[in-house]
Amino acid sequence: MADKIASEHLVERPIDWGVDTVFGLAGDGINEIMEGLRRHQDRICFVLVHHAIVHVPPQIPALVDRAVRTSLAHRTVSHLTFPNDFQVADASRALRAPAAAGAQGWGWS
Repeated sequence: MADKIASEHLVERPIDWGVDTVFGLAGDGINEIMEGLRRHQDRICFVLVHHAIVHVPPQIPALVDRAVRTSLAHRTVSHLTFPNDFQVADASRALRAPAAAGAQGWGWS
């Protein structure tokens, strides 16, 4: 392996700006970025975030609510993954917002 890999530039730049922590999801698509983070673990911390994958539009309210509650309760970051084809899918029913703070969440009408 090279003495310095390209993904280290991605890691070093935020360090130069004073960033000491990054949040993200590990996975096969970013193995080399994870290697760059590993090589600089003495200067920057990687925090794995909670995530959920949305499969159908009616899941949106519950998953967003869960992500927000998780973030607030654990003072952490949450991540929702929306597949590309889902982002433009027809949501056949209208989404209604909660009436007030403390409401049970979003709902489909």
